[in-house]
Formats: sequence, C-alpha cells, structure tokens
Amino acid sequence: DLDAHLEHVTDLECPARCLQALAHGRVTTATIHLTRVVSLATLAIRALSTSPLSSLTVEFFPHDYDILSRIVSAAPHLQMLKLIEKPCEQVRTR
Repeated sequence: DLDAHLEHVTDLECPARCLQALAHGRVTTATIHLTRVVSLATLAIRALSTSPLSSLTVEFFPHDYDILSRIVSAAPHLQMLKLIEKPCEQVRTR
C-alpha cells in the first residue's frame, strides 16, 4: 500500500503532476517542478494546503500573475519561499 509507506514523508521534491498523490498532510518542505502548464503548479499548491508547510520552492511561468496569492492562501504559515520563473513553453489554457 503506497499510502502506508509515504504517510510520514515531510520533505518532498517532485514534479507538480505527482504532488497530489504524494502529499499526505505532513509535508513541511516542498520543491515543486513544472513540466508543462501552470495549472499543474496551482493544483500542486492546493494539494499542500493540508500540510504544515514552512518551506516551499516552486517553479512558475511569467504569465501566472496570481501565483503568490495562491501560495499565501494555501500556505499561510510559510516561513521560506523561493520562486523560480521558467520560460513559457506553451500557451496557458483555461
């Protein structure tokens, strides 16, 4: 059972698309890598909203203007934040 083996993970680094399956409410340090679209970063940040996140490194695209407000909403007790702007590879779709 994958959940049983990952329930105590507190430090996580993975692509945004994998984070929802891996974060189980105990993550304090996370690094989120983008692969294609900004919506993945948004979903990943939302997945961490149940964790006591204190440190976050997240990649984002230049046209994702609301990334900071999403982070503040999902992780209000964040103590360390590193934002890494990545070049756009494709147009954002809604």
